[in-house]
Amino acid sequence: MENKPHKLFISHSSKDAEYMKAFVDLLVAVGVHKNQITCTSVPQCNIPVGCNIYDWLAKQFQTSDLHVVYAFSDNYYSSVATLNEMGAAWVMRCKWTGFLLPGFTFNKLDGCIDKNQICIKLDDPDIVTLKQRLRPVSYTHLRAHETEADL
Repeated sequence: MENKPHKLFISHSSKDAEYMKAFVDLLVAVGVHKNQITCTSVPQCNIPVGCNIYDWLAKQFQTSDLHVVYAFSDNYYSSVATLNEMGAAWVMRCKWTGFLLPGFTFNKLDGCIDKNQICIKLDDPDIVTLKQRLRPVSYTHLRAHETEADL
């Protein structure tokens, strides 16, 4: 089995940037390192300057154990770029976690994702369930980073 670096790719609409900044802050607070996160709305996690965005992303999909985090919203489904990201992740059979941003409902999920996979609804009033569902996303990448650092 090939040993690829573990990374998170946050697929989102730029119109939802404020949510993504807060989400990246949360991931960093629980121990995920920014060099493991790609999020184009967060300068420290953005695609490097001078890179062709599509070539760089294709390389990440091919050379990383990439876990895609979808930030589903009406804005997401209105963006050609995010739908392209969804398609690329589907083709590469990436693991993924879906977040429904506030105001977005399960019945609006569409595209090439498995609609039977549990997603995390950020405006879920049940905070205990929300915390339990967030834990595996961050823990997987925190543990992966610790393993790589120990090599």
